[in-house]
Parts: sequence; structure tokens; C-alpha cells
Amino acid sequence: MLKSHVSQLVSKEIPRWQMLLLILPLMMVAAWGAWAEIGHFREARAQTAQDAKRAASSYARGVATQLDTQFVVLQFAAASLRESSSDLSRPDPAVVLPLRRFLAQHNALFAFDILSSNGDRILWSTHRQSSRPIALGNQFTPFASNPDLLLGPVHASSRVGTHVLLMRFHVPNNAGRSAYFVGSPYRLDPLLAQAQAGQPWTFAVRDLRNAGLLGVWQQGRVKFTDAPSTEDAVRADIPGYPFAVIASWPTALPLKMYWQQAQGRLAFELGTMLLLVLAAGKIAQMIREQRHQSALQNTLLNNAMVGIVLATNRHILQANHRFATMLGYADPQGLEGRSTAMVYASLKDDERVSSAYPALLSQGSVFIPSVQIRRLDGSTIVCDLAGKIVEDRNTRDLSTSVWAFLDVTDRHLLQDRLERLATHDALTGLPNRFALEQRLPQALARAKRHNTLVAVGLIDLDDFKPVNDTWGHESGDGLLQELARRLQGLLRQTDLLARLGGDEFIVIIEDLDELQVAQQLTQALARLHQAVEDPFEIALGQSATVGMSMGVALFPRDGEDADSLIRQADTAMYQTKAHKRDRTHWWHLSSDGDELPARERPFEPYGEDATALLDRMQNVFQTISIQFAEEFYTRLARAPAPAAILANLNPQEMQALKTTQAEHLRFLLAPHTTQEAIISRAQRLGQVHALVGVDSATLVQSLSLHRELLHAKLSATTITARTRYQLMLAAEKRLQDDMQTQLQSLDKTVEQYHSALAADLPPRGVLWAEAMRVELDSLAALPGILNAAIEVPDERGIFQLTSTAGLHSDAIQAITRQSHYQPRLDPTSPLGQALVSRAWRSRSVLSSGAYGQDSRFAAWHAQMLPLGVRSAVALSILGEEGHPIAAFRMFGAYPNQFESFWMRQFVRALRRRWEEIRRRCHCPADSHALRLDEAQIYRQRLFAGGLAMFMQPVVDLGTGSVQKVEALARLKLEDGTIVPPGVFLPLLSDAGLDRLFKLGLKQSLEILNHWDAQGLSIDISVNLPPSTLLDIHCSQWIEEALRQHGIAPHRLTLELLETQAIDRRAQSEAIDQLVRLGVKLAMDDLGSGYSSLKRLSVLPFDAIKIDQGLLTQLRISPLETVGLISTLIEMGRDLNRAVVVEGLEDAGMIEAAMVLGAAKGQGYALAHPMPAEDVPDWVRQFRMPTEPGTIHTLLGTLAYHWAVMHCRRLAETLPLDNAQATRLFEEQGWQDTEAAAWNAQIHAGTDVANASHKLLQWLVARVKENRTL
Repeated sequence: MLKSHVSQLVSKEIPRWQMLLLILPLMMVAAWGAWAEIGHFREARAQTAQDAKRAASSYARGVATQLDTQFVVLQFAAASLRESSSDLSRPDPAVVLPLRRFLAQHNALFAFDILSSNGDRILWSTHRQSSRPIALGNQFTPFASNPDLLLGPVHASSRVGTHVLLMRFHVPNNAGRSAYFVGSPYRLDPLLAQAQAGQPWTFAVRDLRNAGLLGVWQQGRVKFTDAPSTEDAVRADIPGYPFAVIASWPTALPLKMYWQQAQGRLAFELGTMLLLVLAAGKIAQMIREQRHQSALQNTLLNNAMVGIVLATNRHILQANHRFATMLGYADPQGLEGRSTAMVYASLKDDERVSSAYPALLSQGSVFIPSVQIRRLDGSTIVCDLAGKIVEDRNTRDLSTSVWAFLDVTDRHLLQDRLERLATHDALTGLPNRFALEQRLPQALARAKRHNTLVAVGLIDLDDFKPVNDTWGHESGDGLLQELARRLQGLLRQTDLLARLGGDEFIVIIEDLDELQVAQQLTQALARLHQAVEDPFEIALGQSATVGMSMGVALFPRDGEDADSLIRQADTAMYQTKAHKRDRTHWWHLSSDGDELPARERPFEPYGEDATALLDRMQNVFQTISIQFAEEFYTRLARAPAPAAILANLNPQEMQALKTTQAEHLRFLLAPHTTQEAIISRAQRLGQVHALVGVDSATLVQSLSLHRELLHAKLSATTITARTRYQLMLAAEKRLQDDMQTQLQSLDKTVEQYHSALAADLPPRGVLWAEAMRVELDSLAALPGILNAAIEVPDERGIFQLTSTAGLHSDAIQAITRQSHYQPRLDPTSPLGQALVSRAWRSRSVLSSGAYGQDSRFAAWHAQMLPLGVRSAVALSILGEEGHPIAAFRMFGAYPNQFESFWMRQFVRALRRRWEEIRRRCHCPADSHALRLDEAQIYRQRLFAGGLAMFMQPVVDLGTGSVQKVEALARLKLEDGTIVPPGVFLPLLSDAGLDRLFKLGLKQSLEILNHWDAQGLSIDISVNLPPSTLLDIHCSQWIEEALRQHGIAPHRLTLELLETQAIDRRAQSEAIDQLVRLGVKLAMDDLGSGYSSLKRLSVLPFDAIKIDQGLLTQLRISPLETVGLISTLIEMGRDLNRAVVVEGLEDAGMIEAAMVLGAAKGQGYALAHPMPAEDVPDWVRQFRMPTEPGTIHTLLGTLAYHWAVMHCRRLAETLPLDNAQATRLFEEQGWQDTEAAAWNAQIHAGTDVANASHKLLQWLVARVKENRTL
């Protein structure tokens, strides 16, 4: 277990220095433990040597005693024989008979021999044998303390049939000389068998006279081959004899002795290391989470489409890569610490931002458009800035702010381009009517200030129409471009040349002197006429010649405003045109006429004159609008971007679009259309264009096409130039208003979508169902979104609509409840082609820009198209391991809605946002996919009489008594169906969980009152949700409920389940309030997370409940699970906490829990959760399903055998004898198995360690095979 945790620590991407800090305490404890254990092992070796020394000494004393006794016997025999007869070869039979009887009773002696005085011949023996002794006299050694006692050598005598030690007693004559010897060969087998069987020692007895071996005693047997040499040996001399005992022992014996003594220490040391590993694991997890959050933050920042800057006191703290790229920096670190003033292109821009800070501080956020930003290379870009204060709840410091920089340079360039297009002719590049309308009044104002004249000349080409008719419009366009270039080159820089359209131009000549105006005009216009004096090349080798007619009006002689001057010049031009054949000058001055027309008021595009003119032209507009729409979309489709959008329209939709375009043109040019109406409609159109993928460039292009096609259509009519000019002036202004508003609406629409991505994420720990509803409501409110939904497949692979928002939600729910419209995971089914199905299978983002034309969705066309669905997008929301956990889907009201570049970016960012929301949320693992209507019914029913508190007893495993029950919430439907909590709890918000707790507590205390009245005194425990615990009113709710029902606080236990999302400080404060109240606290699901283990010793819990998830692993990983459960029980016992084992589902689990020391248990094997009214009868009738003190299951036997092997202290406290496995083998008929033999070997004390290991592995295998025994 330690190894797996350490591997988890080192396998993650954590800096080496952080990893070193994490594992350093573990290494120190491990080093200290190893050093201490080495010392203990050395002590065990020394103790083994001491024990061996004592055993060898005892063995030596036993051998010496036997030898002393034998010499006494020899002396007795010698004395008896000497007194019996003087003929030593014929002793008295009366003496011989008792000697023979003695030999019969003492088989260690072979015979009594009488030998000659030199000891080389046997004179007589109790055993018939050769007269030659086994050893001659000179081979015997006398004792220094008694020379009459002699020891001979050790012989492997064939005469005796075994190894013998020769012993003699010297009998002297009266003269003190040797008379004879009495000897006896002493069998070594019984002599050396002095030790008891079962001892671990090996005794080798050696002859110190010649270093020979007498024999070896080992494991109850005597052998005469030399024992294997070993360094682990001690010596003990046999007192009084030239022999020594060498005691040796198995190499593993000190280790065994060490292990017997070390188990308790190792359990403590490993427990300490386990806690350090768990602590390091938690810290590593926090580091990984922090790094993950940092990486996620960096990913979100660096993938954002805007530059983001965190600043304090107007200095950059942090910036994302997008901001650095915008400014031309390779790395954002190059910007950190620098003043924000360096970002802005000018002091004016810096002051604009500085002046916004008071509003930022007072309002919390601010928006500053169009700020010039300086890049590293000195170039500038234009950005919109959005600032927001970052509030520090602890310090209330408002000096830190986050700024978003949106690069709108392209938009400004487009606006500049649009302004140029609006003020310049697309064909010639000259200023157009709109520019003329702006610059002519400015020229008049300058002339008025300087007291000079201004000439306004209106030019119309002569003989231009034949060029178009002969060579085509393309050649005519080329001629106009060349003419414009020539004319522009013949004018002064202060003069203005503008094109009104077709072949009409206007020239503005300033700074004319009142006295010299005729001369100045003559010179200037003569020079201008040079533009048409040379032919124009219109094709290879082909040229054409055109003329010019011009009417000139002078300010202030002919008029004091632009419109009257143009009108006068127009009149003069037509007079010149009328005399084209007989005129002397190509231009005519208006003031040279006999009569001046009456002065008219200025022409206003939305004024009465424009209304009257447009009213007269309605028949013309009706005729050209359809032709205009056809040609408009034909030419627009030639560009790639618009073509991609139009490709998603079917023929009917395309025709409808053309009709709408024609109607829109008629609307713009309708006489009574106001500027406000155009702006209002343009706002809607801009939104639609943004959603279908039309960008700013396409809109500008369409404006140019509008202008060009409209002028072409009007030029083809017979209206006068003046009327055409006024019509184009009115149309230009209305087109400009329409286009500008659409561009603004387009930007606003895109910004709305981006704002949805920037919305605050839900707080950690919020229910997934609640966060899902909030997010879907936000997305469904976006423009163009018909419906947004989350769908999850059930166990059958059928997608269920778990939450939805937006238009037609009820209709879509009704559709998806019908089986033939429910998307499926099966790819071979037509219903498996739904967008959510394919997105789930591919784990990607998929969209359809033409939902009605996509044959894959044909099964849903009849239902969805009437609801307005024209496009769709779906994506899979992936969990931590990369597997789909939900599918998100949106329906769009417009074709191509999710296909544009910015929209695809939005959807990808939205996927990341969904996955982050999911990670932040609490979602029970056993939650089920429910249809929305079912979820609504469950929520309503729960608080409308549907809550039923079921009771599950907590049983004392030693006595079988019941002192407490756990109250469990169940939902009882009107038809009596009981819904488990895993289904309805995920549907509740924090407020819903608070309400459920208060209602459940009230019911539970009422049940206690009812039982008390029946004479049944039982305590009760209720689950307290983490969110409810943190509510400031929680303790008040509990205190009030206890007071109202008259229940003593100590009879109520609140079971707390910790989550990673909970605020530890707030939790501790809330728990302190409950402790002061007097209720008991229990930690629920111990073992399901590191946080519980870490805080077990800190928080004042009265009891701990071991997670039932651990019990389910007992038959999958028996040894690991038994070890972990034992550790948790020991921890609880050491911390003086009552321990309850949950999830006891069979007799084997109950026996295992009892063997491992659990005091209380809870689970289906004891009692299922039951209605409260059934509890009294159950308590009276309940009997323990197992008999305390006995074991009848494999799992119980395994737990017992593990306890004996791994924890001697635990084994000593078990109320079980050593015959538990034997009883099980007899009950199951396993007496003849190898396991029974190992069990017998253990009881016999033979090779216990090896047999125990084999038996344990056999039990593990049987437990895994047999899931019920």
C-alpha cells in the first residue's frame, strides 16, 4: 500500500524539490525505523545466542550426568565381580544374573566386559563376542581427577551395530597394580538424545582430545555425520569430560524471534508511515489540483480570444499569451512588473484609461472603447478595454483589477474602409456624393471666412453612351477610370473632383478672386479640358474620343448652399449640352443666363422633398427590386465566405431570402420609412447576420454591391441627372444608416456570446443539477438559441433529457419521451445518428448548418422543423479520465448558425467551460439519468408528504443487542413505490438539502417519541449534509427540534460526510457549535477518502463508520481489505472512538468484522432498512445470524488466520481457539485436502511459518472462488 501511494506521488508532474519535501518526512521516519529495527534484530540475534548457550549448557549437563551414571554402574559392576570369584573368566552366576537384568533395562549399554590387566583382551563378557576388544588399552585416557576412570575413543562398531563410546573402570590388585578392567561400550544414540523434540537447536558433541565428532542431535534425531558449518553457534563444555557441545541454529531463527517481537512496533511504524503517506498524498493531491487549476487557468487565458491583464496599482502582475502576442512580445513574462502606461500609444490614451478608474472603483467594472495600443515594434493597434475590480474578501483591497483587451483593429480598418467606400466612388476612387455633401459646405465656409469665391462645376461626358454600347460596360468603366486619373492630375491640391455616378463628375475650385474670377476660371477649365483632348485606349489597337459639357455655379453669386449651387450648375450644364453642336465653350457659367431660377431649400434624405421624390419613384423601385435581388445574390455568391453561408439554404429558403432582400430594398427606399425604423430593423438584421456567419467584411462588400447595382439600375432609367443624384443621395444615406447599425448589432451579438463564456463559474461543491440549470438558462437566453439541453444515456443506451431551457422546452420534452424519437448510442440504428449520439461516440464537437437538409436527422424533421430548428450543435462533456459523462446540445433558429469561425471558437470554449463546471460540482456516483418530468414529480412529491424515514439498526456484534438505528431518507410515491436516495438526492439544491434535513430530523424525533411511549429506548442517527452543516442556522434548527420533541441531545447522532470542497475552518466552527449543543457526532464512510483519515484525530467525533465500499472488496482483494479494515478499527480504538462497520451483507463479513475487533455492525445481513413501525417487532425477534466465538465461514477463517499471523496482540484477544480452521474443514468435508495437512502441521508446531503462509494463500483462493461462504 505504501508503495502504491509513493508511486502515485512520484508519477505526477510535481517539481523535484516539492517531491523531496513531501517524501523527506517519510524517508526520515523510514530511516529511523530501519535503524531501530536493525538494532532490534541485533538484539534478537544476541538473545538467540544466549538462549542457545543456555540450551547447550543444559544439554551438556545432561550428557555429563549420563556419563557419571555409567561410570558409577561400571564401578558397581567391578565391585560385584571382584567379590564373586577369583577366576575372572568364570564369574559367579549369582552376580552375572543381576548384571544381565540391568543391561536388559538399560539398552544404552551394550555389555559388561572384564578385560585383562593391559586392557587388550576380553576375559569375560555378558555378550558373546570376540576376545579382542573394540579398542586396545593404549587408546583409553584416564581422568585426571580419578585415574581409574578411563574414556576410550568413539567407534562405529559393527559388533554393537551403532556408534559407541568406550568406557572402562580400572580395578587394581592388593599391591596397587592393575588387576583387570571392567568396561562397557555406551551407545551414543540415547546418550546424545538429551534435548526435547521441537527445539530449534542443533547440538554437535565434539571430542576435545582429537576434535572428533561424537554425534549430532537435530530436530529430535541423532546422526553421526558432521553438521553443516555455520557462523551462528555457541560452545558449552561437558563438565568433567573432554567433550564440548556446539549449539547452532537456523539462520531464520533470529529473524523469527525478531518478527514475533517486532509486529507491534512495525504496526505502529507502518501506521505512522501510512499516515505520512496519506498526508503526503493529500498534499500532493492539493499540489496537483493547484497545478491543474493553474494549468486550466493558463489554458483558459491563453486560449482566450482577448488579451487579459491582471494589474495592481497600474502595474502588470500577469498577462496571457494573447496579450503578449497582441503587443508583439514572445513571452508575457516580459511584460510583468511594468507600468501599464507603456501599453498605450499616447498620453491621451493613458489619460482616458486613468480617468476611468474612479468609475471602476465605484461601479466595479468599466468599458473603454477604441484605445490606441503601442506594439513592441512601434506600430499601433486599436482595442476595446473592459476592466473589473478583483475584490479580496480578507483585506477589501480594491487596487487589483483585471483588464480584457479586445483587438478591434480589423473592425476599425473595416470602418475606415467603409467610410472610404461611403465617401469614395468604387470605380474611380474619387470622392462620391456623400463626400461631396460633407466637403462642399466646408469649402463654402472657408470661402465665406476668406471672402473668396468658389466655383462648382457639374461635368457630363459627351458621346459616352456609344462607347458602352459598342465596346461594353467594362471598356466604359476603363475609360472613366482613365478620365478620372487625367482630371485629377490637372487640378490643384486644393480643388476637389468628385464622381456623382455614371459619367457625371463635379469639380470644386476654391480661392477664386472676385475681380479675376473669369480669367481664373478660363485658365483652370482650359487646363481641365486637356483630359479629353487625347483619345482613350479601350482595347488593343482601339481608341475612343469623348467630350465634356460642364455647368458652373459661383458662390455666393449663384447660391449660398451646396444644394442650390449644384442645382444651378446642373441647369447650366444642360444649357451647355443643349448647344453641344454650336457652342464656343465647353462650359457655361450659371450667372451668365438671362434669368436665374428660384432658390430651393437644401435636400434632406429623410425630408419632405425626399419623401415626395421617393413616392414618385415607387413604380421604378418595384420594377428593379426583384432584378436587383437576383443580381445581388448572384454576385455575392462569387465570394467564398458568403457562398459557404448560402450553400446551407435549400431552394425555397434561397428564394425567400431573395424576396426578403427585395422587400428590404423597397423598405429602405419607401417614402415614409424613417431613420428610426431603419435603425430598428438594422439592429435585428445585424443580429441575424452575426448568427448566420456574415462578418463585417461581407457586410461592407454587400454595401458596395448595393451602391453599384442601385446606381446601375437607376442609370438605366430615363430620369434626369438631378433626380438621379437626389435619389442616390437619399439611398446612400439610408444604406449608410442601415449598414452602420448592422455592424454595431453584429459586434454586440458576438459580445453577448463571449460574455456568456466570461460569466462566473459556480462555487465548488454545488450540485450538478443546480449548476446545469443555471448554465442552460444563461445559454438559452442568447440570441438565436431556440433550446439548450443536457442529455445522458441510460443503462439501455437511450438518451434521456436531464435538463433543458429555452423556447419549446415542453414540446421538445414531449417529443423525446416518445421512444421512436429518443436518440440512442447504437450506431447501427437510425436513432443513433442523432447529433448527441454521434458527439458522444466521437467525444467531439459536431454541428449541422442545415438541419432540415441533413438526411441523418430525417427521423426528427417532422417534429423539429415546425419548431423553427434550422441548425444544431452537440458536444460531449468529458470527465477526468476522458470518458463522456454528458452530452450538451443546442438548437439554432438560423441556418449556418454554428459554422462561422467565431461561433466554432465559442463552442470549443463552451465545452471547456462545461467540463470545468462538472469538475466543480458534487454529483453522487449512484445518480441516475431522469427525464425532466420525472425529476419535477420527484421534487414536488418529496416535500408534499412523500418523505419516509426508514430505519436500519446498528447491532452490537458481541451481544446482538440494538441501542441505535440510522434514519435513512426514502421517497414514497403516491402508488407506493419507494425511490432510493441515489435517485432523488442529486435533484436537490443546497436549499433543498437543508429543507430535507429539517423535515427528516423532525420525523426521526417524532418516531423516537413514539418508541419511548412503547417502552423502546433506542438512540437515533441522522445524516447531516455538508452544505447544511455550514449553514449558520444549523445548530439552531437542531436545538429547536430537540426542545420541541423533548429528546435529550445525547440520544441524537449526526453523521457527517466530508467532501474536498468543504471549507475546513467553517466546518470546524460548525462542529464546535454542535458539540456545545450536546449531540453526538459520527464520521461517515471512513476509508472513502484521505481527508477523513487526516481529520479523524482532530475533530471531536464520538464514532466512526467504516465505509461499506471497503466491505464489497473483501472477496475481490481479501488480504488487502482485511488489512485495511483492521488498521481502521485499530485507529478508531486508539483514538477512543466507537467503530461501526457498514455493509455487512453476509455471515462471512460479520465473522470477519468480529475477528478483526469491530464492536458494532450494520448491513443487510443484520437488517435491511425498514419502516419505523416495524422496528419494535424486529428488535424483539432479532437473533444474531452468527454465534459469537465460533467461525463457520471461509471469510471468517481467513480473517482469523490473518490476525494470528500478522498481529499477535489481536490474536491473543480473540475469543476463539486454534481449532477454528479444523472445524471448518470438517464441516465442508475438506479433511483430506492439503490445506488440512498444513493446518495439522501448524498445530503440531512443525515448520509453522511455511505452513501458515500456504494455508493463508489457499484460503484467499477459496474466498475468491466462493462468494457466498
